[in-house]
Amino acid sequence: MNVGTLKTLSYLSSLGLLGGIGFVGYDYWKNGQNQEFFDQERTTKLLGDVMPPPAPKRLGLNYNSDIKPAMLGFDWTGQPPAEPEPEKTQAEIELENAPTPVADILDVKSIFCAPKEPSDSLCLLDIKVPDAADDLWFGIGDTLPAPNGYIAIFSIDANSVTFSFKDEAREKESLEPSSLKDDLETQVITSVDDASKIRKPNGLRSITPGVRTAKRETTERINGQIYVGTNDAAEFSANYQQILSNDVKLETYMEDGKRAGLKVREVKPGSMAARHGVQAEDVVISINGTSITSEQQGIQYVRQNSDTTSVWRVQILRNGRVVEEVYHSPEE
Repeated sequence: MNVGTLKTLSYLSSLGLLGGIGFVGYDYWKNGQNQEFFDQERTTKLLGDVMPPPAPKRLGLNYNSDIKPAMLGFDWTGQPPAEPEPEKTQAEIELENAPTPVADILDVKSIFCAPKEPSDSLCLLDIKVPDAADDLWFGIGDTLPAPNGYIAIFSIDANSVTFSFKDEAREKESLEPSSLKDDLETQVITSVDDASKIRKPNGLRSITPGVRTAKRETTERINGQIYVGTNDAAEFSANYQQILSNDVKLETYMEDGKRAGLKVREVKPGSMAARHGVQAEDVVISINGTSITSEQQGIQYVRQNSDTTSVWRVQILRNGRVVEEVYHSPEE
């Protein structure tokens, strides 16, 4: 190989090397056009809103919240766990929540009954509460002392005492006197004069009146009884004829061809009669045991006895059954 040939090969090799270097430089420049290189502003922009990861939780146990409850609740006897208590039926739940019968709270020791003047009737009650007061005398409308203030004397007759409750949905309960075991006798008084001659039985621990209701200006219904307010009483006394003619429509109620009561055909909504419990289709049978068969008879009875009577037991035939409404005149 001569010198010319070697020179030619050397030139060609140099040209090839320069071409390779040029290609690498071009490729590097080309890739740089398609990429952005790291800088501080770009980093802040991309990562500024990224929250740092939470710190790892401590895996140890807390003595008060983990170890102590586990130690106290551990069954150290080695016995199998107790069987879970069976779920209670609805009947069992209702039985547990049933109110305490009046017979479990008190005994009726004796009764002094005034059929014609209910406000004079009295009953002697022995309340079965530890450290309770001695036997107490109660009249119609009296409430029992705490913690039984939700119980009131609804009515008193010769054979039993009927109790009503603050929850008017609860049925009234009646108790007969236990006078025989204490050698007390039920006495029946028939007039105000007889009431002043009552012979109180001997051997009673005390004769203390019950809890009388406070004076009320407006009519209220409490423990199933209606306490007429002084305002309503004054209005009725002054305008009773107008009230009876405008508030209610009355007619004689016949049964088996005989007069048997006074029927209420209509009651004006919102009227005094409606506010005092009068309902359409009611049939007034009696007031304090006196039969009422006409409007005039009812008005006359009330007027004749208003000065001596403060409790009015009105028997009403309502929806096929006889109910009793007890009205209390305002206290003087």
